[in-house]
Amino acid sequence: MEVRLTVSYDSTITSVWQHLGLAVRRLPGSRYLPWSYIVAGTAEAADEIPRKLIPRTVVVVRVGDRRTWIAFDCPRHHNERVMLNLSTRRRPCWRIEQEPKLTLYPSVDAYHSGQRCHFWVRQGKPKWVEEIADDRKGLLNDRP
Repeated sequence: MEVRLTVSYDSTITSVWQHLGLAVRRLPGSRYLPWSYIVAGTAEAADEIPRKLIPRTVVVVRVGDRRTWIAFDCPRHHNERVMLNLSTRRRPCWRIEQEPKLTLYPSVDAYHSGQRCHFWVRQGKPKWVEEIADDRKGLLNDRP
């Protein structure tokens, strides 16, 4: 018998449109769509985060009023979980700048199955470090 742990998915979702978007994300194949990452729920402990998350959603672990962890599925390797420390008591630590669309500082540099996955999350969109470097090269080459 499998025990299902629940996450309070409606804790940070406030509008009807956000609830509708969350419902659509649950449809089969929706993970292939270019959704923005949103903070869609909270848990009281890291072991309460479900094995399967709704595509492009983030769960924040809160102890009281403090955010301690953030968990989401890797944007490039969908079967791999990224868990980041939000507590300033431990290093390294990340911070969330905006909810419900996720903006996360600093960048995420993860290794899954021997492959590097290095990205920023801004306004809910993953920005790959390679893309940012290519954009900067283009700007430098355009100078007179």
